[in-house]
Amino acid sequence: MENFSDLIKKRRSTRKFAGETLSQDQVIALLKAALMSPSSKRSNSWQFIAIEDKAMLKKLAGCKEESAAFIADAALAVVVLAD
Repeated sequence: MENFSDLIKKRRSTRKFAGETLSQDQVIALLKAALMSPSSKRSNSWQFIAIEDKAMLKKLAGCKEESAAFIADAALAVVVLAD
């Protein structure tokens, strides 16, 4: 298992996508990993919305004036809601 420092050093932001779809098992695995993220006093005051619909991804990409156009080409976007 890699140590945390190595994982941070290898981190990257992806802006170009291969056009492949994700399986439901992959989406569920991603959401389960997100649910294991730490929160203050284990409050878990967040919700996740997985968006795979291409029309909705295009609308989501237009919600921000800059630096979000890449979302339109993604197979999946996860909107994180927090209280």
